[in-house]
Amino acid sequence: MKNRINISLVLTLVSVFATVFLFYYLINKESQNSLFLFNLGYTIFLEILFFGFIYFAKLGDNNILGATYSVLGSILIIYLLFGITILLGFNIIYENVIAVKWYYSSIIIGTLLTIILSGFSLKLNNNLVESNKREKKITLSRDSYVQNLTYLQSTYATILMENKIDEKLESGYSSVIQKLTNKLSFIDQKIIENSDCTIRLSDSIGTLENLIKEMKNSELDKTSIQKQITELVNDTIFYLNSLK
Repeated sequence: MKNRINISLVLTLVSVFATVFLFYYLINKESQNSLFLFNLGYTIFLEILFFGFIYFAKLGDNNILGATYSVLGSILIIYLLFGITILLGFNIIYENVIAVKWYYSSIIIGTLLTIILSGFSLKLNNNLVESNKREKKITLSRDSYVQNLTYLQSTYATILMENKIDEKLESGYSSVIQKLTNKLSFIDQKIIENSDCTIRLSDSIGTLENLIKEMKNSELDKTSIQKQITELVNDTIFYLNSLK
């Protein structure tokens, strides 16, 4: 990373120094007026903008999407071509035809439009990044629920088998908990994003875990606990279905 920074900096400095030298070397002192200083400053600005974007792109910020780099790069190329064309066109061809104020105005308007377009691109990028982060967070939350339920399902199925307790289930589920696991595996992300839903799910899974522990360790009638688990799972599934 240090080498990249040094190379970018060296190229920028060399370009700027060469530009300043050529401007003062090729243009006589009589012509070194305010327009000359503006042209010099604007040329240096374009060079810094060019090398600055290259350095910026090499950093590879995770908060900026690849598509955004492409859009910003296209905007920059168009602006650089615009700036160079206006700069050379006015000073070589149209200086005695077009008033200086129109030259300045063209550059200001072009720069303003470039800033606006770049701002919209970055705003869209930020919205997409935030949306991706939110979806990733929701996915991780859902996967965590599914993982916990998968473990509980395995433990519960073992208890049922060891105690020869049968469950009458449709669709070939191995246990009632698998119904809830399957439901959460394909649930709409917007439902998981609901804070009330996450609280309800956390409470249900916590209660389910306690019931399974009680069923595993208790010497009491395990069938009654199995019925409580079935009611809890069905109530949770009914609640999730009601959120559609």
